[in-house]
Amino acid sequence: MDQAELEPLLEYTDAWVRARISGEKPPPEPEGRIAQAEFGLFVTLSVDSELRGCIGSIEPRGKAAWLCRRMAEQALADHRFADSRVQPDELPCLSVELTILSPAFAIQDLSEMVVGKHGIVVQIGNTRGVFLPQVAVERAWTPLQAAEQCCVMKLGMDRDAWKREGAQLFLFEGTKLCR
Repeated sequence: MDQAELEPLLEYTDAWVRARISGEKPPPEPEGRIAQAEFGLFVTLSVDSELRGCIGSIEPRGKAAWLCRRMAEQALADHRFADSRVQPDELPCLSVELTILSPAFAIQDLSEMVVGKHGIVVQIGNTRGVFLPQVAVERAWTPLQAAEQCCVMKLGMDRDAWKREGAQLFLFEGTKLCR
């Protein structure tokens, strides 16, 4: 899938978020093959480049248009930003980002991660921490730092938790679209 093919999903997600914040009627779901496709995705909301919500699903959990709406709804209610929900007067400064994910694949060694190309998942038991591909680039992290920070920031564990017996590492690629 190329970015032009995915653009209707970004347009829909952006319009849906803005309608929800302003109290207007949300747009209808887009139609077509891409809206019906199934893949993992994340919705990220920022105001003046400050993160205000980011929720997604690594696995496909339904048709893309439905999942965009569902993840946007959850991003607007992201518990980490309960005191700073996006307000109607902030709409001119709102950025809506959609990251479409490839299927995740297990790795045995962090040397398999290419910063800027891969996002990372650290799974320990039923708990997972995720960083999108752009996070390591934005923070100038090495693969090791991405795994460590995923443990600390996302899982609330020590930085070496990814080395525990039974811990699993996964990589995925992402196509980022922003408005």
